Amino acid sequence: MLRLINQIISKIQPNTVIVPSEFLAWRQQFLPGRIRLLAWIILIVLVMVTIFHLTITIPSLNALGDPKLIFDPNRMRQYLEVVVTQITSVGIGLLLAKYNVFQKFPERMFLLLSGLVLMPSQIIATLRGQASFDGEMWILFYAIQAILIPVHWRSHFISQVTVIGYFAIAMLLGWRDPNVIVSAAYGLGIFYTILICLVADVGVFLYERSCQIVTITSTKCPVGYI
Repeated sequence: MLRLINQIISKIQPNTVIVPSEFLAWRQQFLPGRIRLLAWIILIVLVMVTIFHLTITIPSLNALGDPKLIFDPNRMRQYLEVVVTQITSVGIGLLLAKYNVFQKFPERMFLLLSGLVLMPSQIIATLRGQASFDGEMWILFYAIQAILIPVHWRSHFISQVTVIGYFAIAMLLGWRDPNVIVSAAYGLGIFYTILICLVADVGVFLYERSCQIVTITSTKCPVGYI
């Protein structure tokens, strides 16, 4: 898949085009700050969503009395395990972002943060012999990620393929998310996730390409993203 996309990109952006060193230097300085900002925003969003679910969503589902929707003690425990692990993982990401190794290689921190946010639910589900369909979180994270970090489209693509591919493997192994009642929800959620990822990757690529052109002509990137 990545090879196919690279072939398409090569037709849009000929191999003879050399990425300006000024742009690479700017991107190297740009990424660390935006990665920390992304981590803080995701941490705040996770806390807000957790509070919303605990105070509104879960009590509302329990009030319906439907055994398929109700949060019994076991389901509540599993939900809290995932949430606490995600929040803790993002906190760890904020601490790691301060280390020099990630300051020098921000692309690694970019991918690590994505894994720390999205992979805990997948790994915990695997340990239970289940799949974890977290489409809402995928869509939210990848959209915010593309807005705050509109550079390095390949890293965006890798972060997306890693999580969605992991989930796809779990599905192929016959595992399912016990909280998904309607099977059609898988197809619809994956469709919207892939659509958001495609729009995000194209948007990041086009911004990065235009930034390179501006760098060539004026040796500066657009001030709005500095």
